[in-house]
Amino acid sequence: MYNLEFKLQVSTESDLTAPAKIIKELRKLLASPLSYRTIKISPNTKMQALAKKIESEFDCSTRSGVLDGCYGSRSGAQFEGLTVWMHAKEATDRYLDDEYGEQVNPWHLLNEHGKLLENVDGDAFMEMLDSSDVEYKSDNTYNYQHSNSDDAGFIFDFQFDSFQIGNKHFLAVMFHCGGDPRGNYTSKKIWQFDSEDELYSVLFPYKMLSSDNE
Repeated sequence: MYNLEFKLQVSTESDLTAPAKIIKELRKLLASPLSYRTIKISPNTKMQALAKKIESEFDCSTRSGVLDGCYGSRSGAQFEGLTVWMHAKEATDRYLDDEYGEQVNPWHLLNEHGKLLENVDGDAFMEMLDSSDVEYKSDNTYNYQHSNSDDAGFIFDFQFDSFQIGNKHFLAVMFHCGGDPRGNYTSKKIWQFDSEDELYSVLFPYKMLSSDNE
Protein backbone atom coordinates (compact mmCIF):
# COMPACT_ATOMS: atom_id res chain seq x y z
CA MET A 1 0.00 0.00 0.00
CA TYR A 2 2.70 2.48 -1.04
CA ASN A 3 0.54 5.51 -1.77
CA LEU A 4 2.33 8.45 -0.13
CA GLU A 5 4.86 10.12 -2.45
CA PHE A 6 7.78 12.12 -1.05
CA LYS A 7 10.36 13.88 -3.21
CA LEU A 8 13.97 14.38 -2.23
CA GLN A 9 14.97 16.89 -4.88
CA VAL A 10 18.57 17.98 -5.49
CA SER A 11 19.08 21.72 -5.13
CA THR A 12 22.25 23.82 -5.18
CA GLU A 13 20.63 25.92 -2.45
CA SER A 14 20.61 23.00 0.01
CA ASP A 15 23.44 21.70 2.19
CA LEU A 16 21.41 18.74 3.47
CA THR A 17 23.49 15.61 2.78
CA ALA A 18 23.51 13.38 5.88
CA PRO A 19 20.99 10.49 5.63
CA ALA A 20 20.12 10.82 9.31
CA LYS A 21 19.15 14.48 8.90
CA ILE A 22 17.17 13.78 5.72
CA ILE A 23 15.29 10.98 7.48
CA LYS A 24 14.53 13.38 10.33
CA GLU A 25 12.94 15.75 7.80
CA LEU A 26 10.95 12.86 6.31
CA ARG A 27 9.58 12.01 9.74
CA LYS A 28 8.42 15.60 10.16
CA LEU A 29 6.46 15.36 6.91
CA LEU A 30 4.97 12.01 7.93
CA ALA A 31 3.71 13.71 11.09
CA SER A 32 1.73 16.19 8.97
CA PRO A 33 1.13 14.44 5.62
CA LEU A 34 -0.97 17.19 4.05
CA SER A 35 2.03 19.50 4.20
CA TYR A 36 4.44 20.02 1.32
CA ARG A 37 6.08 16.67 0.49
CA THR A 38 9.31 17.85 -1.10
CA ILE A 39 12.66 18.05 0.70
CA LYS A 40 15.56 19.86 -0.98
CA ILE A 41 18.85 17.97 -0.63
CA SER A 42 22.45 18.79 -1.55
CA PRO A 43 24.02 17.78 -4.89
CA ASN A 44 26.73 16.12 -2.77
CA THR A 45 24.26 13.58 -1.38
CA LYS A 46 25.21 9.95 -2.02
CA MET A 47 21.93 8.71 -3.49
CA GLN A 48 22.50 4.96 -3.27
CA ALA A 49 23.53 5.16 0.37
CA LEU A 50 20.57 7.42 1.12
CA ALA A 51 18.09 5.08 -0.60
CA LYS A 52 19.46 2.09 1.30
CA LYS A 53 19.21 3.91 4.63
CA ILE A 54 15.64 5.09 3.98
CA GLU A 55 14.53 1.59 2.98
CA SER A 56 15.99 0.23 6.21
CA GLU A 57 14.09 2.80 8.29
CA PHE A 58 10.67 2.70 6.60
CA ASP A 59 8.32 0.34 4.79
CA CYS A 60 8.76 2.04 1.42
CA SER A 61 10.14 1.84 -2.09
CA THR A 62 12.57 4.28 -3.69
CA ARG A 63 13.52 5.17 -7.24
CA SER A 64 16.05 7.48 -8.78
CA GLY A 65 14.83 10.86 -10.01
CA VAL A 66 11.95 13.17 -9.15
CA LEU A 67 9.02 13.85 -11.46
CA ASP A 68 7.15 17.14 -11.50
CA GLY A 69 3.56 17.13 -10.27
CA CYS A 70 1.75 14.33 -8.44
CA TYR A 71 0.90 10.76 -9.35
CA GLY A 72 -1.48 10.72 -12.32
CA SER A 73 -0.90 14.41 -13.05
CA ARG A 74 2.63 14.94 -14.40
CA SER A 75 4.05 17.65 -16.63
CA GLY A 76 6.81 15.38 -17.91
CA ALA A 77 9.61 17.36 -16.26
CA GLN A 78 12.17 15.31 -14.31
CA PHE A 79 14.76 16.40 -11.76
CA GLU A 80 17.75 14.87 -10.03
CA GLY A 81 16.98 13.31 -6.68
CA LEU A 82 15.15 10.42 -5.09
CA THR A 83 11.43 9.57 -4.98
CA VAL A 84 10.15 7.72 -1.92
CA TRP A 85 6.80 5.91 -1.94
CA MET A 86 5.78 5.32 1.68
CA HIS A 87 3.44 2.67 3.00
CA ALA A 88 0.33 4.28 4.49
CA LYS A 89 1.19 2.92 7.93
CA GLU A 90 4.27 5.17 8.15
CA ALA A 91 2.16 8.33 8.41
CA THR A 92 0.72 9.55 11.71
CA ASP A 93 -2.63 8.16 12.83
CA ARG A 94 -4.27 11.58 13.21
CA TYR A 95 -3.33 15.22 13.62
CA LEU A 96 -4.70 18.76 13.47
CA ASP A 97 -4.07 20.61 10.22
CA ASP A 98 -4.28 24.41 10.22
CA GLU A 99 -6.19 24.48 6.92
CA TYR A 100 -8.21 21.25 6.88
CA GLY A 101 -8.88 20.61 10.56
CA GLU A 102 -8.58 17.18 12.18
CA GLN A 103 -7.30 14.53 9.78
CA VAL A 104 -7.03 10.77 10.23
CA ASN A 105 -5.05 8.05 8.50
CA PRO A 106 -7.40 5.40 6.99
CA TRP A 107 -4.78 2.66 7.36
CA HIS A 108 -4.71 3.03 11.14
CA LEU A 109 -8.51 3.39 11.34
CA LEU A 110 -9.05 0.20 9.36
CA ASN A 111 -6.71 -1.77 11.59
CA GLU A 112 -8.11 -0.24 14.78
CA HIS A 113 -11.69 -1.25 14.02
CA GLY A 114 -11.25 -4.21 11.66
CA LYS A 115 -8.93 -7.04 10.70
CA LEU A 116 -6.89 -7.09 7.51
CA LEU A 117 -7.23 -10.39 5.63
CA GLU A 118 -3.56 -10.43 4.71
CA ASN A 119 -3.53 -13.56 2.55
CA VAL A 120 -6.62 -12.65 0.52
CA ASP A 121 -6.25 -11.24 -3.01
CA GLY A 122 -8.71 -8.35 -2.96
CA ASP A 123 -9.35 -8.22 -6.71
CA ALA A 124 -9.87 -11.98 -6.94
CA PHE A 125 -12.17 -11.87 -3.93
CA MET A 126 -14.38 -9.20 -5.53
CA GLU A 127 -14.49 -11.18 -8.78
CA MET A 128 -15.80 -14.11 -6.74
CA LEU A 129 -18.50 -11.88 -5.24
CA ASP A 130 -19.55 -10.77 -8.71
CA SER A 131 -20.35 -14.38 -9.56
CA SER A 132 -22.24 -14.98 -6.30
CA ASP A 133 -25.43 -13.63 -4.76
CA VAL A 134 -23.61 -11.29 -2.37
CA GLU A 135 -24.53 -7.65 -2.97
CA TYR A 136 -22.08 -4.86 -2.28
CA LYS A 137 -22.06 -1.09 -2.40
CA SER A 138 -19.20 0.86 -4.01
CA ASP A 139 -18.27 4.43 -3.12
CA ASN A 140 -15.35 6.78 -2.56
CA THR A 141 -14.63 8.91 0.50
CA TYR A 142 -13.87 11.75 -1.93
CA ASN A 143 -17.62 12.00 -2.59
CA TYR A 144 -18.51 13.01 0.95
CA GLN A 145 -15.37 14.46 2.50
CA HIS A 146 -16.19 17.39 4.83
CA SER A 147 -19.94 16.91 4.32
CA ASN A 148 -20.37 16.56 8.08
CA SER A 149 -18.52 18.94 10.40
CA ASP A 150 -18.75 16.40 13.23
CA ASP A 151 -16.47 13.95 11.37
CA ALA A 152 -12.72 14.14 10.94
CA GLY A 153 -11.26 14.29 7.43
CA PHE A 154 -8.92 11.82 5.77
CA ILE A 155 -5.21 12.28 5.11
CA PHE A 156 -5.91 10.55 1.79
CA ASP A 157 -9.10 9.25 0.20
CA PHE A 158 -9.95 5.65 -0.60
CA GLN A 159 -12.32 3.78 -2.86
CA PHE A 160 -14.29 1.03 -1.14
CA ASP A 161 -16.77 -1.80 -1.63
CA SER A 162 -18.85 -2.68 1.45
CA PHE A 163 -20.68 -5.98 1.91
CA GLN A 164 -21.86 -8.50 4.48
CA ILE A 165 -21.36 -12.27 4.63
CA GLY A 166 -23.19 -13.95 7.49
CA ASN A 167 -22.77 -11.80 10.58
CA LYS A 168 -19.47 -10.31 9.39
CA HIS A 169 -19.05 -6.99 7.58
CA PHE A 170 -16.31 -6.24 5.05
CA LEU A 171 -14.61 -3.40 3.21
CA ALA A 172 -12.57 -3.90 0.04
CA VAL A 173 -10.28 -0.85 -0.03
CA MET A 174 -7.96 0.87 -2.50
CA PHE A 175 -5.95 3.88 -1.27
CA HIS A 176 -5.61 6.96 -3.46
CA CYS A 177 -2.07 7.79 -4.59
CA GLY A 178 -2.72 11.42 -5.58
CA GLY A 179 -3.85 13.29 -8.66
CA ASP A 180 -7.25 12.75 -10.25
CA PRO A 181 -9.56 10.89 -7.80
CA ARG A 182 -11.10 8.98 -10.73
CA GLY A 183 -7.89 6.93 -10.94
CA ASN A 184 -4.48 6.34 -9.33
CA TYR A 185 -5.15 3.75 -6.63
CA THR A 186 -3.27 0.96 -4.89
CA SER A 187 -4.20 -2.70 -5.20
CA LYS A 188 -7.30 -3.81 -3.33
CA LYS A 189 -7.19 -5.15 0.25
CA ILE A 190 -9.99 -6.70 2.34
CA TRP A 191 -10.81 -5.80 5.96
CA GLN A 192 -13.29 -7.73 8.12
CA PHE A 193 -15.41 -6.16 10.88
CA ASP A 194 -17.40 -7.70 13.70
CA SER A 195 -20.22 -5.16 13.39
CA GLU A 196 -21.61 -2.51 11.09
CA ASP A 197 -20.81 0.12 13.73
CA GLU A 198 -17.11 -0.77 13.51
CA LEU A 199 -17.24 -0.42 9.73
CA TYR A 200 -18.92 2.98 9.90
CA SER A 201 -16.35 4.14 12.46
CA VAL A 202 -13.88 3.94 9.57
CA LEU A 203 -16.06 5.61 6.95
CA PHE A 204 -17.18 8.42 9.29
CA PRO A 205 -14.36 8.89 11.81
CA TYR A 206 -15.19 10.92 14.90
CA LYS A 207 -12.97 13.72 16.10
CA MET A 208 -10.65 13.15 19.04
CA LEU A 209 -8.27 16.11 18.96
CA SER A 210 -10.44 19.04 17.88
CA SER A 211 -11.51 21.58 20.47
CA ASP A 212 -15.03 21.64 19.01
CA ASN A 213 -15.36 17.96 19.96
CA GLU A 214 -14.91 18.70 23.65
